[in-house]
Amino acid sequence: MEFRNPTQHRMTRRAAAHDYSRPGIYHITMHVADGLGHPFGHLVGNLEAPDGSADAPRVALSPIGQMVEHELLTTITAHYPMITIQEHVVMPEHIHCLLVVQDRIISQNGKTQSLGQVIAGFKQGCNRRYWQMLAERASEMEQRASEMEQHASEMEQRAKPVPTLTAESTAPFAAPSAVPPAIPTAVPTASPSASPAVPTASPSASPAAPFAVPTAPFAVPSTAAPSAVSIVSPSAAVSVSGGFAAGKHPLFAAGYCDVMPIDAAQLVTQRAYITGNPRSRLQRSSHREWLAVHRAAVTTALTLPALRGYLQRECPPHLVTPEALDALFALLIVGGTPTAAASSVLSGGASGGTPTAAASSVLSGGASGGTPTAASSSSVFSGGAFGGPPTAAAAASVLSGGETAAASSALSGAAAVSPQCTPRSFVACDTFGDRSLLERPLLPVVCHRKDALRFAEQQARCLEAAARGTVLISARISKGEQAIMDTLLHRGFPVVLITDNGFTDRYHPSAERLDLCVAGRLLLITPWQYHYRPNKEPITVPACKTMNCVAQALCRTRDTWWKE
Repeated sequence: MEFRNPTQHRMTRRAAAHDYSRPGIYHITMHVADGLGHPFGHLVGNLEAPDGSADAPRVALSPIGQMVEHELLTTITAHYPMITIQEHVVMPEHIHCLLVVQDRIISQNGKTQSLGQVIAGFKQGCNRRYWQMLAERASEMEQRASEMEQHASEMEQRAKPVPTLTAESTAPFAAPSAVPPAIPTAVPTASPSASPAVPTASPSASPAAPFAVPTAPFAVPSTAAPSAVSIVSPSAAVSVSGGFAAGKHPLFAAGYCDVMPIDAAQLVTQRAYITGNPRSRLQRSSHREWLAVHRAAVTTALTLPALRGYLQRECPPHLVTPEALDALFALLIVGGTPTAAASSVLSGGASGGTPTAAASSVLSGGASGGTPTAASSSSVFSGGAFGGPPTAAAAASVLSGGETAAASSALSGAAAVSPQCTPRSFVACDTFGDRSLLERPLLPVVCHRKDALRFAEQQARCLEAAARGTVLISARISKGEQAIMDTLLHRGFPVVLITDNGFTDRYHPSAERLDLCVAGRLLLITPWQYHYRPNKEPITVPACKTMNCVAQALCRTRDTWWKE
């Protein structure tokens, strides 16, 4: 019987078996609370400027950002001398720092503290300063508003019209006329004690025009809070109870993310990541269309029924039980109809049609000077598994390399597999990078153990195809695939890499891959939703086969093309 809720894996979870009070090196990331926007500052600089120069990308810190940096560099070390900060960067909405714990963390009262308690104390100190700054700002705004109201009142008094003597205003004091008016008028009886009304001057004769109250320059500023932060009333209490003041919002979000480098190489990587964060962030903002995660941006022409049949043929039976496949498919991104690029890159239409000359050359003998055969064209562009209403025979023909009977039998034997695909039964992919690479001719790179003796031939064919403008796609799993894709990148050819896990909302690749994405030479693509997987947990055979199948589906050709 299950008595507890399932574990919710988050980036802010701690390592269960690690003692966070002992010495170590920690890369800490803390984000601001939701709804605060970018309170720490904004990015400035030139991407062309080298690091260390005056024009290099950096963050122009706001007063709040300067306060946070000061607290980070002074208060932690003051309270915990055994902790030093070797690297840090304050970004517009988060901070990175490399904390080095040289000895067991002991507080000033002699108690052992964990790293989480240290960070909680730092956040509380920032909250107090943050609330104080907001209260001072609100007080200044209220004082300015009061001054402006007083000034407006004075201007209004000066703008009142000055009484002017006219014939009508002196009529009550003139001698009575002996001649009655031609048309008698009714004169209201006034009380002897009533005071005479102050006459109203004509607007044209009024001297008040030069003293009209100006509205725009002296408008009373609104007391509404800016969109970035909420202003706290100066009368509100600044005392902290349990870490938070009543009616106030914290500056930082709960929790933090930590990464523990386990060797010198990882430490160098973490240092470079922290120092290069402003540049990579400016790159992403300058190439927002490329350097951002696009959800389900590409829908392959691979159906779930066809993928099930492919895995049942390629994997040992004990690895592709119905339960195992259901668990695997639950991690996949499922989309609607195939993306136009995926369906028509190497064909004459969105869902099939006659392949173009370039597609025929790439797919069926062009690399070696041959001509496409009817069998190869019909198996690749038949619709079936890679688009259109698939049948078991069509799916087997495309995915099994011609062994129709075996694959058809495997597909037909799958439980709950419909011969017709539903509107949301296509595998989709999230992307990061230049998706225009998918509009070029595509070929998959999959290295099998049985072809190990022919690796040199396969690599040569891949390089020849890349030299003709073809973009190669691979999951880069085996050593052979890694060697081919690394060689392509080293020689300046663009590639598409399929990753073995999904992209988080704040995903960004390594600095090297980011530079390749900026240059338009790399597209990262994944068919997986992001899911927690321990670092030491190897990727399963069905997952590897799934990514290989996705590569073939995107290219609309089999991974044996280089043998033809």
